[in-house]
Parts: sequence; C-alpha cells; structure tokens
Amino acid sequence: DSAGAVAVFKKSLTVDPGCAIAHFNLGAVLHSQGDSPGAITAYKRAMAIDPKFGEAHWRFGNVLFEQGDSEGAVATYKKAIAIDPNVADSHCDCGDALLEQGNSADAVVAYKRAIAIDPSCLQAHGGLGDALHRLGDSAGALAAFDAAISIDPNNAMVHCNIGALLDSQGDSAGAVAKFN
Repeated sequence: DSAGAVAVFKKSLTVDPGCAIAHFNLGAVLHSQGDSPGAITAYKRAMAIDPKFGEAHWRFGNVLFEQGDSEGAVATYKKAIAIDPNVADSHCDCGDALLEQGNSADAVVAYKRAIAIDPSCLQAHGGLGDALHRLGDSAGALAAFDAAISIDPNNAMVHCNIGALLDSQGDSAGAVAKFN
C-alpha cells in the first residue's frame, strides 16, 4: 500500500528529518504514485543530507528525464556515475538522455560502459543499436540489436528497430519479416 508507505516515511522523518534513506524512499514511493514534484523534493533532500548518495542522484535524474529535462538528467546521471561508476543503470539512463539530446556519440560511450558493467542489460544493447544506427553504423547497430534479441528474443521493440534498420538498407523483405 503506497499511501501507507508515504505515511510511514513521513512519520519517520518527523522523528529523524536528517535520514537520507527515508527521504529517498519517500521520493521513490511518490514517484511511483506519479507525484513528480513530491519525488523531486524528497530526492533533493536526500542528496542534500548525503551528497554521495548515488542512487538518489540516479533516481532524481530519472524524474528529470521523464519531465523532459534531458539536460538536467544528464548532469544528474553524471553525478551518480562520479559517485559510483559501477552502476550500469546510471550509464544506461545517461545514454538514453544523451540520445534524446541528439548526442549519439556520447550515448554510444554511455551504453558501452553500461554493457561492460552488465552484459545482460537489454536497455543498453537496444540503446546502443539505436545510437549506432543514428550515427550511420548499420553493422554495429545490427550487432547491438542482435545482442538485445539474444537477451530477450520476444522483445517487440528490438524486432521493430531491426525491421526499421533493414528497411533503411533497402531490405524490405527482411524488414517485413521482423515486423511480423
């Protein structure tokens, strides 16, 4: 019960307003409820209390990205990465925000770092394929999409991306096969 969780975290913060993890958990619950302003406030408090709380930076970046602030999200993801460079999700989500900005080259770097940390990260392989395709590296994009398919053979989005790539190369029969 998320309403109950909010009440518990708010109560715990009346006892210890300096508890970064309680602010973080409150932010996570508020975010899951669609309360982005509340989540932002809670994450900012958690980061102010513990500036080295990497997961709070990462989650804050996610809220910013969802609100369309890819520039703020990238800056926040980079803070999370500086705190703990071994979290694949931070690199991967940074790649998504960079790609949203049209910065495909830096997105490739972010996705490759995510894959180096977690080779099974479907989102990173798919994002890498998208970024490489945007950079005109069709062979690299297809290899990244194939890696994503090996992780999740039933992922419709990846099959769709492969179909679009094949279609852009003039392989309409291959594209139709992927779209079906």
